Amino acid sequence: LDKPIQRSAMSETDDQPQPLIFGRVIGAQATQISTQSLLYLFSWLPVTSLTVRDGNGPVMSHTADLTNGQFTLSAYTPRNVICDVTEQHTTAISIIQWVAGHYGITVASGISLPGCTLGLRYDSEVTGRQVLDDVCRSLGAKWMINLSGELIVQILELPDQAQSADVHVYADDIEIDQIELTQTDEPFKSLAVNYARNYSPLSEVAGSINDADPALAKRLRKEWEVVNAEQSLPAYPLAIDQNIETNLVELDDAETERDRRLKIRNQRRDTWSITAFITSTSAVVGASIEVHHPYVAGRIGRIISTRMSPVSDRIEMEVWY
Repeated sequence: LDKPIQRSAMSETDDQPQPLIFGRVIGAQATQISTQSLLYLFSWLPVTSLTVRDGNGPVMSHTADLTNGQFTLSAYTPRNVICDVTEQHTTAISIIQWVAGHYGITVASGISLPGCTLGLRYDSEVTGRQVLDDVCRSLGAKWMINLSGELIVQILELPDQAQSADVHVYADDIEIDQIELTQTDEPFKSLAVNYARNYSPLSEVAGSINDADPALAKRLRKEWEVVNAEQSLPAYPLAIDQNIETNLVELDDAETERDRRLKIRNQRRDTWSITAFITSTSAVVGASIEVHHPYVAGRIGRIISTRMSPVSDRIEMEVWY
């Protein structure tokens, strides 16, 4: 996953990789790849729909080649050419499956992720790890490769304190002095979620668009759409204002993720580092865990990272409370 995704070069004279697009992308810049015609390239992967705009906003007439991520303009423009694109891998699970298939990795069964629409674009070299990180950051998720070599992705949710934990670790299981508080995070007083990124915001929009569709003109100028919310936390005077950038595209999805994260961060959260000798195969990222130790007794946490040895029973975990 740390090896770059190998893509074709832009042209015979330009060895830059062709743009990699997943899902729905606004403002993807196209590059003219022929000196003999108005042939432009905008995507390495095939796409399902395309809108082409002049560099000041108006839609341009063109002949599309969606399979090859190309189009030919009907008339010349001296300005940049940008595109609104839909590529077939629009959901988190479909992007994850594409990355796994590209690297020959099996996706674990039973993964449950929201069906929200995403949009990602990469101009330069990118690895599978970076793509997975970007997808997971947008969903508040974690990913890992388990000992069987399968890719696992889990949304970070609050553990149910009334239910029995998936994993139980006792004080005698913990390596001597290998339990410590490593991080404390203050709750969110407010949260702003950036979504629907415009990859090529315009500094100048044609007067015809300003007059006919002011909302579109405003959108073409902005890099992000933003949804905000606040919560009252009188018990936490150090609560913070937070802003996050996501690859979400739809307003409803951004609002849902904003509200979910505010609920999770409505109190102070701790992360503990624990090294224990256990054989449980349930100790994976996303599992709930109860550690029977005086430092964290009576609390059920969530495993957010693990390091396992295939030849011993030792596991290093980060547990989030």
